[in-house]
Amino acid sequence: MNFLRKNQEYNVISSWSVYFQTPHKILFLLKTSDTDLKKSLNLHNPINHSSVMFDKKIISGNGGYNETFRCYEDFELWFRLRDKLNFKIIPEYLVFTRLRKDSMTQTEKKDNLYRMLSHNAELNLNKSLSSDDQNYWYNILFWIEFFYGNRDRAGKYLSKNFSLKKAAAFLNTFLPDKAFKKIIDLRLRYRLESKFINKAELEKELKTLLT
Repeated sequence: MNFLRKNQEYNVISSWSVYFQTPHKILFLLKTSDTDLKKSLNLHNPINHSSVMFDKKIISGNGGYNETFRCYEDFELWFRLRDKLNFKIIPEYLVFTRLRKDSMTQTEKKDNLYRMLSHNAELNLNKSLSSDDQNYWYNILFWIEFFYGNRDRAGKYLSKNFSLKKAAAFLNTFLPDKAFKKIIDLRLRYRLESKFINKAELEKELKTLLT
């Protein structure tokens, strides 16, 4: 609230987040950066909705949430309005989010999300005038298919813009569906980034909050 009062040019503010499982096991930390936040929305939602405060007038005045996206309606909102919003991430861990295996985020289908992201990427690919732009969108399309779409189509985009990182990821697509989904849901990137961060104070705070 103090930040909003002093910085009224921002419409949406968020913070870093701690993700945990019952009883108080920290899984990973999400340290979102303001840098390239809007560009990140071409593939993932870098903003934890639990940490958000926003200017209700500008959100409501531009259609508000699209509830057909269900648990991804915040992603659709930021994606749709990103050119009209000024985002700010406060670099502090101000929210703890519990991950559950039966949550909507884990079980909800991603069809609407996939269509939104792939349509945007294909549109921009067709408008690309340079090889750098084309390679960027081929890369985005690979990861869209990998995370949200069709694993076979991911292979098509791998051949368009090859990298060892994507090739290693693509090998996972040969796993059975259940095993592949488990790999995706692990959020390995965030776990690896969080591995060497001292979480003692955060664990202490989490225990206090839960008791």
